[in-house]
Amino acid sequence: MEKRFRMTAGVLVALALHAGPLVSEEHRAPSEQTAFFVYYRNSKGQVVGRSGVEVSRLGSEGVTVLSLTDASGELILKKEQIFGSRAIALLFCDAKLREVCAAVRVDSEFLKGFAEFNVHLPLPETIDRVRIMPK
Repeated sequence: MEKRFRMTAGVLVALALHAGPLVSEEHRAPSEQTAFFVYYRNSKGQVVGRSGVEVSRLGSEGVTVLSLTDASGELILKKEQIFGSRAIALLFCDAKLREVCAAVRVDSEFLKGFAEFNVHLPLPETIDRVRIMPK
């Protein structure tokens, strides 16, 4: 029984080592960086990356534009970009309507442990409230 257990444990360890990380190398950010994926859900419920989203830091110096998301909706920021200048929040703003933003607070320890973080920024939509809620 003991021999069988050692063999099974050895196989499990070998499989765990062979399986590798759950995140691919190309999407794994070093600890001094965080990769962001900004997305929305289309009409079929599929996740779609948002390209051209303006990412800014809100802090003691006001709003500082950091960068834009790439064609896939991805962006990698250094930790000092995220948490520098007594930062309060990161704003992820729509490319065409910059007043529409998603925000992530960075004035706590919450985001510091993440190598990757997903941000949901829905597409702006117009709703006719008169048709939805008639009087």
